[in-house]
Amino acid sequence: GSLFASFQGYISPEIFVTTYSFGFVSMLVVGGLGSVPGAVLGAVILTFLMEALRFLKEWYMIVYATCILLTIIYSPRGLIGIVETLYERLRIQLGKSVPGISRP
Repeated sequence: GSLFASFQGYISPEIFVTTYSFGFVSMLVVGGLGSVPGAVLGAVILTFLMEALRFLKEWYMIVYATCILLTIIYSPRGLIGIVETLYERLRIQLGKSVPGISRP
């Protein structure tokens, strides 16, 4: 919100229409609720995805929404949950192969 406000230069109720509200909430959910890095990751990924799908013209919102739904269904903790899981797997693998590193 603060980045959006500094980018716009002012805040007024007319700015926050339903489209922006749904966009902000989808970025939070896709990135991972309760996680600041997840929110940033969700915002970056969904912003780039939206721009990458512009060539589809009328169909891009359907593909965009499908990508969001698939992320929510298959990764309920968001994209940050996938990153955390991969990090834990890597940490466990390194703990097995490197002497001196103990597993919790």
